Amino acid sequence: MDTAGTGDSRGKPPPKPLSTREDLIVATLGINKTLLRLTSGEDLGNLYARWLAATEAIANIKNVTWNTTSRPTQAEVTNLFISKTRWHNPWERVFKPIATKYPLMRAWLERIGGDDGDDGPKDAEVWGSVRSRYTMEDLRAWVDNDGEIKKEEKVKGKDKDKKKKKATSALSR
Repeated sequence: MDTAGTGDSRGKPPPKPLSTREDLIVATLGINKTLLRLTSGEDLGNLYARWLAATEAIANIKNVTWNTTSRPTQAEVTNLFISKTRWHNPWERVFKPIATKYPLMRAWLERIGGDDGDDGPKDAEVWGSVRSRYTMEDLRAWVDNDGEIKKEEKVKGKDKDKKKKKATSALSR
C-alpha cells in the first residue's frame, strides 16, 4: 500500500482528492470516509461494503435537507466510491443480484470473506472450494452461473480429439 500518496504498487496514480462539494456531500450524507475511492482495498468484502455504502447514500439523497448546496446526483455520489464505468459493470451487475438473490454469498461478503473463525459461511460452502484469493472476475462468473462456479471438465487422449472435432463441426454449420 502506498502511504506517501504517490500511487499504488501496481503503478496506478493516486486518486484525485475530494473537492469541497464532495466533502460536503460526504459530511451531509454521513458517508464513512474509509469506504471512499481515496482508500485502497480491492478485496471482495471491501468492494461489497463500498457498494452497500454507495447504495445507502443514493437512497438517502432525497431524505436530507441540502441547505448550502444543490442536491447531488446519483452519479456524483457513486463517483465518491468508484468510477462511473466500474459502477455499472461490474459493481451493479454483480452486487445487486447478490444483495437480493444470494443470501449465502451476501453473508460471506459481509464478513469480508476468508475463513478467519468468524461466524458465517466458509469459502468452501459458498464457492465450492477454498482459494487464497477470490477476484471480481470469480464473483462475476459465480453470479453469471446462478451461484456456482462452473468447473472445466478434463478430457484426455482420444476423447479430447473427438471434442475438438465436434466443436469445429458445430462452428462450420
